[in-house]
Amino acid sequence: EAEQERVSKLPRDELKIYPYDVLTKEPLPKDVDRGRRQYHLSDEEFQKLFGMSKDEFGNLSQGKQNWERKRHGLF
Repeated sequence: EAEQERVSKLPRDELKIYPYDVLTKEPLPKDVDRGRRQYHLSDEEFQKLFGMSKDEFGNLSQGKQNWERKRHGLF
């Protein structure tokens, strides 16, 4: 879908913020990047959920990121 392609190219800090409960239910809003759902959380909610900042999360290995995302229903 064109909207998904457009959103997937946006820098992480330009993604629209959504509450956790919106990001864990289908259907997702059209402007949510399915591959980067976690970055649609506010910085505060991200920190509470993952126990680290978005930058710290970004420095994890892909496997660890996927594990964390699955653990929190954001995969």
